[in-house]
Amino acid sequence: MTPIRHLAGLATRRGEICGLAKNMELRLVAEGVETIGQREILEGLGCELAQGFHLTPPLPSEEVSHLIAREVSAGLQREASMSS
Repeated sequence: MTPIRHLAGLATRRGEICGLAKNMELRLVAEGVETIGQREILEGLGCELAQGFHLTPPLPSEEVSHLIAREVSAGLQREASMSS
């Protein structure tokens, strides 16, 4: 695993890791995103998925269930509003 602080330079030298994953029709997930700056670097590189303390701190399993249910409900509401 490459530390996030090296990702921008690595992507520049190697021709955009995130772009390569997209061209191969792979879904790339950045792990260990702990700061806004790291998230912004990844967004700038076209990385769409990330996980880490910056986005959501570790949660007990029962809270994860509630979080997922809330996100699914919000997504369904967005879809319903877009189709009307």
